[in-house]
Amino acid sequence: MKKVFAVVIALTMLFSLFAITSSAASAFNIDGAFLTNDPDPNANPAYMPKGPHTPLEDDYDVRTAAAGGDLGNLYDKQYDYLHIQGWYSTDDDLADIGYQIDNGDIVWGKGIYDVNIIAANPPYPTGSAHPLRYNITVPFGKNFGNELKFYEKLDSGATSMVKSIKWNYYHPDALVAKTNIDYAALASANAIVENRGKGPDLGSVKVAVEKGAQFLYLIGWHYPSKPIDTFGYQTDDGDITFDDVAISYSQDTADYMKANFGAAYANADAYRNFASMIPLYEGEHTVSYYVRHEDGSISKIYGTRYNNDDTNIALSKPVHEELEAGESFRLGYWDPSFITDGTKFVHDTGITDGEPLGWYSTVDTLPAYLYIDLKGVYDLSCIKVFSQGFAEYTFPAEFEVYTTLDCVNWDLVDYVEGRAGAVDSADPFVFETSNRARYICIAVYSGASYVSIGEVEAFGTFVEEASGRAPYMDYYTNYDGSLINDPGFNAGWAGHGTGDLDLQFVFNTDVEFYAVEFPMFWAFKGCPVTVEFKNGDNVASLEGTFDGDGAVLMGFEPALPAGEYLVTMTITDATKTTDGNDYYVNYFAVGSAYGTYGWDYVASERGIIALRLYSDDASGNGFIPRELSSHVNTDAIGKGDTSYGAEEGLNVPTEAGDEYVRYVGWLAANYPVEKYGYKLDGGETVYSDEWKSEEGPITEAALSFFPVAGSGFRANVYVPVVDSGLHEVEIVGFAGGEEIHMVSFTYGTDTQEPKEYVDYNAGESTDSPVDGKAIWMNNAGEKASATFTTAGVFNKIRLTRFWASRPDNGVPVKVRLLLTDADGELVAAGEYEPNGDNDPEIILDLEADVDAGTYTLTVEVAGDFLTGGNDGAYLVLDHCPDSEVENIDYTTNAKNRGNGTFAFVVTGEKVDGDFFLPNQADNPPVDNPGTGSAMTAVFASVVALAFVAAFVLKKKRFF
Repeated sequence: MKKVFAVVIALTMLFSLFAITSSAASAFNIDGAFLTNDPDPNANPAYMPKGPHTPLEDDYDVRTAAAGGDLGNLYDKQYDYLHIQGWYSTDDDLADIGYQIDNGDIVWGKGIYDVNIIAANPPYPTGSAHPLRYNITVPFGKNFGNELKFYEKLDSGATSMVKSIKWNYYHPDALVAKTNIDYAALASANAIVENRGKGPDLGSVKVAVEKGAQFLYLIGWHYPSKPIDTFGYQTDDGDITFDDVAISYSQDTADYMKANFGAAYANADAYRNFASMIPLYEGEHTVSYYVRHEDGSISKIYGTRYNNDDTNIALSKPVHEELEAGESFRLGYWDPSFITDGTKFVHDTGITDGEPLGWYSTVDTLPAYLYIDLKGVYDLSCIKVFSQGFAEYTFPAEFEVYTTLDCVNWDLVDYVEGRAGAVDSADPFVFETSNRARYICIAVYSGASYVSIGEVEAFGTFVEEASGRAPYMDYYTNYDGSLINDPGFNAGWAGHGTGDLDLQFVFNTDVEFYAVEFPMFWAFKGCPVTVEFKNGDNVASLEGTFDGDGAVLMGFEPALPAGEYLVTMTITDATKTTDGNDYYVNYFAVGSAYGTYGWDYVASERGIIALRLYSDDASGNGFIPRELSSHVNTDAIGKGDTSYGAEEGLNVPTEAGDEYVRYVGWLAANYPVEKYGYKLDGGETVYSDEWKSEEGPITEAALSFFPVAGSGFRANVYVPVVDSGLHEVEIVGFAGGEEIHMVSFTYGTDTQEPKEYVDYNAGESTDSPVDGKAIWMNNAGEKASATFTTAGVFNKIRLTRFWASRPDNGVPVKVRLLLTDADGELVAAGEYEPNGDNDPEIILDLEADVDAGTYTLTVEVAGDFLTGGNDGAYLVLDHCPDSEVENIDYTTNAKNRGNGTFAFVVTGEKVDGDFFLPNQADNPPVDNPGTGSAMTAVFASVVALAFVAAFVLKKKRFF
């Protein structure tokens, strides 16, 4: 062989795994769904073919129910078709969308690529580089149970169901027959060999038979339309066998059906369970299942088929590619995985993207090695290699076929050399062999400018299940730092003298991984351990024995998905020593990480865990810093022995002689909780380590109720009582380099009187623009400003009299209100789209009090909403009589037909004397207010009748 494969992996531990099932994030959106008698709504111009469907008057809208997946009982809906339209997006590249009615064939070709939905619907919740629309009309099923399933097909050729929509069609008072198949399994006389789900089509059972399967084991129940006698099965057109069926009845199940499935199961006492061991025969066969009623009538209630002939054992098996240089083509119709997808020899000049042809590369990448993992050990009989057909001149000129059990010792099956020209036959190259193997390798050495293989098939007899992953697969580890070779220094301990039989730690990864390694490990020889990896609701559980010191490697099949994992390692034997020291016999210790990978990456309450992840994905970062998650619990806020409650914002009354107010509670975080502190009246945080340690850490049992791990400590914070008055207190914890808010409250006596707010007119306008006396703005950049000084705080400004062009006349105008302080810094801004004249008013709601002082209000129009001239968009501000304007300085660069004034109202604190004072600042009105580096932008939506507005608010000291 022209390449040497060698890999050594030392395993110190053997585990069995119940694996986590992963799925890529996705979004399935239903724009429209309705029942109709139109066989093709897409061709009807009355419908909207690319947007949310609005059913016609004679249709029945079921969009909301369809989004939930259950249309309910539609027995009274006399329609012929169900129409559904929308889009689907997933983190993987989509090739197609298909649908299936009940258990029929999957119909593909319903995905319509439309990248515009990305721009039209930002932001997408998932990866959406290639979303697909779908638009289908299917017959409206009128059975007891109906189901419409949507499927995705990825560029890799993999398919999976992404959405199911169900409905029933029965009269609520009718007794309707229903059959439920719990599962159809391939079984021996004593055990289940392989579970095939509900088994609508068993497909090939050859491998299962070679593993010992003799029967189709069918289990389920039937709800009858009339009393049941028994059940029977039939193979092909043979006799129906009724004698070999187990039949039973459960009152508990009957009561459950009646309670949960409504009137249709009112007679659930008549249902019966069944269990049958149906013999499997060589060849291809159909199986039918029947119910026989007490009146002698027989009804078919289930059917399936299977094939027990020679089968292609390479079908859908994983393919691994290794190239000397560069990359092979991975378009919609080329991928290494396509050589085992079952698609063979395509001679068609009309090939389109999405048709899986096979493997395709250039000679510059050679030699190339294509490995097929059969996932089991077989005694092979032959291997077949097919050309791609579409590219008949690119079949390799020189290649070899190898088999192996371990990817170390390789057996040459045969070779081809000196081949030239096109392959113009669909017949494969056939290589007979009697090798026992798990892996097949096709080694390609030369060809024309391009080389390709369409399909590889293999045939043989099953010997045993394979164990372990393919050793030739490269691993990727993102941790290779130094380790502290000392179990007593910051290692994670469990058992022996720790008083704890388990250890928990958390890590976060952005790559799928197939193994976890503890590079430095110590354990009592024979220590029995259960290890649980929990990612949300998914749990993978391993059981094994730690056999002393050294590295520990745990493997997973299939791989575990990326995400944050809470790992619990539990010693399952609580035996203690007899020396009187109350120590556990068993123990283990996990070495700690040094430097780079500490609490931010792999966190444990006891020690910083050193950990390696093995993955085939080298594109991610591996370990990534975890998001800080925390849980705060407040037990009491009070003074002395008196508690005043635990609510956010409460007040603790204090009086002369009180020394402090005490906060009691705790904080749990997935980073270490270092200390606690308080802020008094918005000042600097005062911390103390003593406030964390007084009552010790939170127990792991308590922490398990919350989505955190790593650290939980009680807090006893003492806030000193200062002079009289009302004082604001914030209690904080410090974890992971962050200050975490825990609770805010006040203490003291509130002696302040509540503010009373009134409206202050800054000039009163006339009833109409007399003689055209007004400020006219109908060109970009035009604005008007008013500078004023207030004696009290205020929180709202209203523009009370204006005229504006109307959007429904095709000339919308956008108005901006800007409030700046005496330094020219922006305090707040609002943007509005008035719908004509000054009803309703334009309101700039500041959402909080602005301090008394000097400010400038600027009204301006936006250029992108103006067409200019007398016929374009416009805004007119009515002028104020001179006698009505006091202490306000106005300026404008727009057309001024009056005195340059305009009316506005400020809502502010009621004060004695004048609210508007003579201006205290010498600053001229600001035409272009700056944002200022200290501005904090806060966005909100203000909707007032025909206005849409958003504002930004500068954070000032009154917050």
